[in-house]
Amino acid sequence: MAARKAVSRKALLISLYRMRARGNLEGTLDHFASNIVWTVYAQPSQSRFGGAKRGLSAVRRYFGVLDEVLEVKKFRLKDACESGNVIWTRTEAVFVDRKSGKSLSLELAERWSFRGNKIATVDEYYDTAGALAKVKRSLF
Repeated sequence: MAARKAVSRKALLISLYRMRARGNLEGTLDHFASNIVWTVYAQPSQSRFGGAKRGLSAVRRYFGVLDEVLEVKKFRLKDACESGNVIWTRTEAVFVDRKSGKSLSLELAERWSFRGNKIATVDEYYDTAGALAKVKRSLF
């Protein structure tokens, strides 16, 4: 049996972004550690999605609520910097607000850490105030 070639973390994240854009949540979650911590750095007064989600079920709920509000159109990895078990990314995310039909384009900065071949933590940063101004309501 031939040895399986290791996938780079950057390639894995590109694959995960594609899965999310196609609506494949479970395929995405398969790459997360069971005790993952996903933290969205956003002001609580501006974003109901801000704060830490601890554990796979909390991350699944977070994505479920996010998907009720926004339709994912595209994720595009713009830059990545990898060192050891950490990769920093800058990503373009395009959504459609399901209520208004307005398009929302965000630039995300994310820090992904890995434990073995699973994603252990994600720290996500974006311009919350800018996103709210684009859709003119507190959907976050």
